[in-house]
Amino acid sequence: MVVEKGNPVIVKDIESEPFGRKNRSRYKTGSFVSIPLKVDSRMIGVINISDKIGGEVFSEEDMHLLFSFSYYASVVLERGTYYRMTKELKTIAVTDSLTGVVNRRYFQERLLEEVERSRRYNEPFTLFMIDIDDFKVLNDRYGHLAGDEVLRKVAHVIRDVVRSIDVVARFGGEEFTVILPNTRKKASIVTAERIRTGVELARFMNGRIPPEESLTVSIGIAEFPTDASVIEDIIDKADKALYMAKAKGKNRIREYSVNAYY
Repeated sequence: MVVEKGNPVIVKDIESEPFGRKNRSRYKTGSFVSIPLKVDSRMIGVINISDKIGGEVFSEEDMHLLFSFSYYASVVLERGTYYRMTKELKTIAVTDSLTGVVNRRYFQERLLEEVERSRRYNEPFTLFMIDIDDFKVLNDRYGHLAGDEVLRKVAHVIRDVVRSIDVVARFGGEEFTVILPNTRKKASIVTAERIRTGVELARFMNGRIPPEESLTVSIGIAEFPTDASVIEDIIDKADKALYMAKAKGKNRIREYSVNAYY
């Protein structure tokens, strides 16, 4: 009734008319107040107050006091809803829907931030470029849904290995990338190896791909600012290192080195 008409109701005794309902045992009294929650003219909810501390019947004065409270409650609830919606929309906007890691657009934003932070505080960072070996073969053999399963599996392995401060992104197709803040290239080898072996040991259970099917990745590593001084170059250098890992037989890690390409 309060929702339909938008008017508050004071009930002195729920067991009397017009309600005539037996009071539930958990309530000490049969008196309660029901106040509509509105934002402008839009109804967003109702507040029901029962069991006044002293056991008395609720009064008009109580209702007016609750009206004042209901205005602020409406505003808070409305803002809370918009805040949650905003967070959800932001998460959707920056996340790759298939793998659950961040998408390329958000990766570019974070990479720019990391470059600026590195320049300001003179701290290095490392970038991984990770490519699933022979992904097209798996896709052709078992189908695109199986390919999706492979992408999710690799993303899961990478996220399990890296630190909470590292940024894992799907760069495109079967390629992933990881930003490792405040990390030297040499120190990052341990993490890269854990990713490589983690993928190699991964098994597909109850899926479209047989558990015995092997899965591997190749990883290229570059360091900022040692290997590159601008954002485009750090991606290019990590990509070149990845290409070298592929050329050397796949399922391996390569650091960027100028000498390796001459």
